[in-house]
Amino acid sequence: MHLRQLEYIDMIVKHGTMREAAQQLFVTEPTISQQVREFEKEIGFQIFERSGRNIKLTKQGEKVLPTIRNVLLSVKDLENHIIEINDPSTGQIQLGIGPLTASRYLPELFQKFNILYPKVKLNVVQGGLFELTRLLIDNQLDVVVAPVNPSTKELMELNHFECITLFHDEYIAIVSKNHPFSSRTEISIHEISNEQLILYRTGILREYILSIFGEEFKENIIFSTDNNESTLALVRLGVGISIIPKFYTESWSEKDKEGISFVTFHDIAVKSDPCCFYSKKRYAPQYLKKFIEILIEITKK
Repeated sequence: MHLRQLEYIDMIVKHGTMREAAQQLFVTEPTISQQVREFEKEIGFQIFERSGRNIKLTKQGEKVLPTIRNVLLSVKDLENHIIEINDPSTGQIQLGIGPLTASRYLPELFQKFNILYPKVKLNVVQGGLFELTRLLIDNQLDVVVAPVNPSTKELMELNHFECITLFHDEYIAIVSKNHPFSSRTEISIHEISNEQLILYRTGILREYILSIFGEEFKENIIFSTDNNESTLALVRLGVGISIIPKFYTESWSEKDKEGISFVTFHDIAVKSDPCCFYSKKRYAPQYLKKFIEILIEITKK
């Protein structure tokens, strides 16, 4: 049994075919096929069912896959630990973060961290909560920073992830100064049923709104974006309204706020508390602990 064989099996599962796994690993397809068959012969049962180019895990394969991945993860953590022992000032962090959370905090976070650890590389993946948590669970990210609701936080904690609430926040509506809502201080979530919405592509808010009004309400979402400037421009023109975490507005200039009104909800049942997630089971280098410490520090301001 060899570590490389476990890597081959993991990549086949991730990519669905031996051909794609071979391309990702820069080896030939026959090499992977031969190594998997040797592994299956050694353990006494098949890991994969094969039908032409289609390949899927057998029931036995499904049972051993979590252990295979734990072994690979332990080896990766060991490598990181050895690197840190040899040179504590080097390494890399795989960070997952929401696009607007990134624009609000990432520049200051990276600046302060880079002063302490100039040789640690920061690789950033931007996306929605569901995409980022999936990557974190798959061990493709070291830490995720994103707004979450209580149920998601509870689920992550049950799966052995540390979930640090950075601060408490709420969702607000932003509307054009010419919109009827602009003269009010608060509204009900149900009052948006006839509104055209400009929302971010993914996230807990979109799921929550669709859970209230049904999938057909997707027709009301006329524009999906991760771009803050586009959202502001469309709202200012009266094309639609948007719903955003309140903390996003803290970095807006007076020019950004021109032509826009902020309205709170008195009955919205979902929160947008930004949290920091990382695995309790994985080895955390000192530089990663310091990165999280700085993150907590700058978000408490």
